[in-house]
Parts: sequence; C-alpha cells; structure tokens
Amino acid sequence: MSLKRILIVDDEPDVTSTLKIALKDNGFEDVDVYNDASSALLKFKSNAYGLILLDVAMPKIDGFKLYQEMKKRDDTINVFFDYIQIQTRSSERFIFGRGSGH
Repeated sequence: MSLKRILIVDDEPDVTSTLKIALKDNGFEDVDVYNDASSALLKFKSNAYGLILLDVAMPKIDGFKLYQEMKKRDDTINVFFDYIQIQTRSSERFIFGRGSGH
C-alpha cells in the first residue's frame, strides 16, 4: 500500500526544509513543499495528499484561509496547522512551535 503525499506550506524556507528532511528521515518520501500559499493553492489537486501541514501566519493568504480554499476542492483533506518561529541567537537556531490538528 502506497502512502499519499504530504504537503507542507510555510513562508519560511528554513521551516519547510527542516520538516521535509525530518519526514524523509522517517520514511515519508513523497513530500511537496511550498513557501507561498498562492503557489500551493494553484498546484493543489483534490485527493492528492494524505496529510497537509499549513503555517497559520503567512502573508497574503493565512493558513486558515488556504485551508478553506483547499477544502472547497477536497472536503476529505487532513490538515495540521502549525505556528513555528525560528529565532536566531548567535550561531544557534531555536525552533518554537505550537499546533492544533484539524
């Protein structure tokens, strides 16, 4: 049985690349990444994703609005909303996150 793809949409490239690497390291090979909500919506296809990770705070289209638009095309989508901030202090990076499943 083949798992469906995972979609990650976050305006921070460091966040999307980190999540993609972590997912691939854990056996999830089919991961699509967008750093722009508009591009993600243009490329979104119904029934293509088993899981969608959306950033809440994105410019132009926030994660909740993107979810509403995607839901119009596919009412079976599984979405996890995230709010991840990357703060840099010296040469260290700290990732803070809080999410709620939907």
